[in-house]
Amino acid sequence: MKILTWTISPALVQEMEEHYKSREAHSWSGDAESTIREFTFDGVAPELTNAKCEKFLHFVERTLLSHQLSGIGIEVGAGPGTWSAFIARARSVEKMYALDACGPIVALAPKVVQAILPGNEHKVIPVVGDFDHMELPDNSLDFAFDFFSLHHSTNLDRTFRELFRILKPGGIVLCFDKARADVLTDYDLGSMLDQEYSDEFKKKMGIPAGASHTRRMNGENEYRLRDWRAAFLGVGFSRFEHFNVARTVSSNRLIAITKTFFAKLPPRLQAIFTRLVIPASKRGVSISADHRIYSSLVADFPKEISVMIATK
Repeated sequence: MKILTWTISPALVQEMEEHYKSREAHSWSGDAESTIREFTFDGVAPELTNAKCEKFLHFVERTLLSHQLSGIGIEVGAGPGTWSAFIARARSVEKMYALDACGPIVALAPKVVQAILPGNEHKVIPVVGDFDHMELPDNSLDFAFDFFSLHHSTNLDRTFRELFRILKPGGIVLCFDKARADVLTDYDLGSMLDQEYSDEFKKKMGIPAGASHTRRMNGENEYRLRDWRAAFLGVGFSRFEHFNVARTVSSNRLIAITKTFFAKLPPRLQAIFTRLVIPASKRGVSISADHRIYSSLVADFPKEISVMIATK
């Protein structure tokens, strides 16, 4: 499988070379399954299987998009190409560019893609590059996909302007990411970014236990739902939708039963109801609960998911 290399700034190359994931990938020798667990799910979702991921993807396509992804797409921040391979399994998808800035992780893509897409590996094209500067023609792609990567953008306007450029009219961006609640202040977001990692995680990152290392220092960013919406619409996307996909589990049995009941309703109906009954001031802290829907399909994901859909 050929890996493409697009122009990437020296500063980003250096940042990636110094990242602990890059160092880990350089010496990685695990099989496809362990590679997916470590480099797609950061080792924090041991019960999450490929089948469960695909089932959730199809649920979103069927109920929130109302159609399968089709044509030519790109996954931004694709890591080893796991989700690109899931998406490319559909006959309606012609090919997927699996774009990531970390070369050593992209080098693991052939192993992962072959395991998920045997016989059709050619449908996924791994690329080392920058999602702010994609070497693709204007109006050339049908969709873009993000799995907890776009929040790493340091400038949403710049990133979304590039996505807008490469998409055809009517093309979509489908994000599985995190949109913080609009009630949070800039100070609140800053406090989240200034949280120290645990000594155990610092060890994994190759950082001495006593040294300071925060989420901000690891390239994280925090954006509220209104920030995502403003950025997408501000660069020209004609429509933006958001759904908070929440778990049905609860330590309170009555609440768990209620959530399970609501999960049986059509998701868009759930979203209308929760929009009416959940006060704006209560719509989430970890991530925005605006347009909340419940699904047992996210039980094994490491966190709840903000599903965002922007249409050109």
